[in-house]
Amino acid sequence: MTWLARLSLTNRAVVGLVTVLVVVFGLISTTSLRQELFPSLDVPLATVVTPYPGASPQVVEQQVTTPIEAAVKGIKGVTGTHSTSTGGSSVLTLDLEYGADPTQLTSQVQRAVQGVTLPADVTPRVVTGSTDSIPVVQLAVSSNLGDDRVAAVLRDEVRPLLTGLAGVADMTLSGISEPRITVDVDPAAAAARGVSLTSISTLLQANGVRVPVGQLTPDTNPLTVEVGSPITSVEQLRGLYLTAGATATPPAANGDVPVRLGDIATITAGPAPATGYTRTNGAPSVGIGVTKQVQANTVSVSDEVRAALPRITDLLGGIAQNA
Repeated sequence: MTWLARLSLTNRAVVGLVTVLVVVFGLISTTSLRQELFPSLDVPLATVVTPYPGASPQVVEQQVTTPIEAAVKGIKGVTGTHSTSTGGSSVLTLDLEYGADPTQLTSQVQRAVQGVTLPADVTPRVVTGSTDSIPVVQLAVSSNLGDDRVAAVLRDEVRPLLTGLAGVADMTLSGISEPRITVDVDPAAAAARGVSLTSISTLLQANGVRVPVGQLTPDTNPLTVEVGSPITSVEQLRGLYLTAGATATPPAANGDVPVRLGDIATITAGPAPATGYTRTNGAPSVGIGVTKQVQANTVSVSDEVRAALPRITDLLGGIAQNA
């Protein structure tokens, strides 16, 4: 008989107690494990997406893609690059070393990209992907109500509800039309009034914002003073005044004359062109994707979302959901 067998027979109570403790700790550990459909994997890729509206592929290549590519090539951990330059857009894909810290590499890429001199109003965006960014719950909402009403409820009420649940990182919507205001300038009318397109752009950037101008300091709490108010209607845009100046070609014959934006442009509000469509059982619907936090449990997040469905139904006024 071995010494282990003799020890076990001599201390049967201790062995039994240890066995029970191992079983208990095993059960506790099993219930605390994360339950996932996919393992957490970081794809060793980073993508730099840079929109440049109106530019030709040649201009995008020379002024955007090439400078960004040169800036990121020297980063340690980047093993290769692949770029695509099309009309109005540059996409640069970076191959990263396996095992490298994706968060650190992404920060380095962002710093390198921010240091590149690019044309005005061109802002690159660094995108990385992993299995944690895949939505763990997909919902579809269909209703007889108007699209604008459904979109407003989902943005203003359902989104805060879902993102406030334990373990939920974000909520995305698909299949809705975003509102857009179009300012269609009449070049002939603008030239006749001595107004340049640059002055119109400056006018739109300078209006509709609140600017802090200081504080009032009474005996109690100080009060912040702001000038300006947001533009909330097409009529307010039409009523904006701009001044004809020497920057226009030809300049106005009667000097600086106040001109309303509505006098030289047609301003309309409407939905932006759809970039995607969502259908459920052949009928148009709105898609909701719920993404969990990195350390959250997929099953727990799914249960939280399912438990919130009755409240979402009440907010939507009886709109049908399909999980």
